[in-house]
Amino acid sequence: MEFINAEVYVKMYQDISYLLGKLVSGDNDAWVHFLQHYGRFIYHCINKIMGYTAYQEDKDECFEEIIKAMIEDDYRRLKQVRSHEEKVFRSWLGSVTTRRAINFIRVKKEINSLPEEMFELIPDKGAVPDMTVFLSQIIDYIEGQLNPKEGLVLSYLLEGLNLEEIAKIMGYGITTIYNIKENAFSALRNFINSSGTGEKN
Repeated sequence: MEFINAEVYVKMYQDISYLLGKLVSGDNDAWVHFLQHYGRFIYHCINKIMGYTAYQEDKDECFEEIIKAMIEDDYRRLKQVRSHEEKVFRSWLGSVTTRRAINFIRVKKEINSLPEEMFELIPDKGAVPDMTVFLSQIIDYIEGQLNPKEGLVLSYLLEGLNLEEIAKIMGYGITTIYNIKENAFSALRNFINSSGTGEKN
């Protein structure tokens, strides 16, 4: 493995804004540091979603997709990080990793339908000409617009998990998960109506 100058390493470790600036500029040393310092954390998040018994090649493929997601669109996701506190950055990274890992599993399982409880949010089912396209729009909304907790709960619901299973994974009480789900459903319902999908003519 390649190692970088100790002084540069310390600066990147102590100053997240400096590290982020280097990452979005495509600096090789910054990416070496990032992988050395955060790689294990990313795998830890992947393991929480995929399970420690999942095939290592699937975990490695998921890891590569997460790194690619940070690079694509001229480092768009990294540029969205507003706080330069290390603990906030780790929280953001954990959220991104978790969502991508869930999406990775979704694609592997070829999920192509909404859970009944989410399907009921559509006022006019006949207004959805292509459920595959609509599901893709829902997933894009979950990944890009909802706050991390709400997006995570809906992502788990798409995976077919119930609230008790979600509560256990996320480490919250069942009542908390229920409230998060209801808030997420309210936001999702507004999205469906505002997008014109499901509106009655």
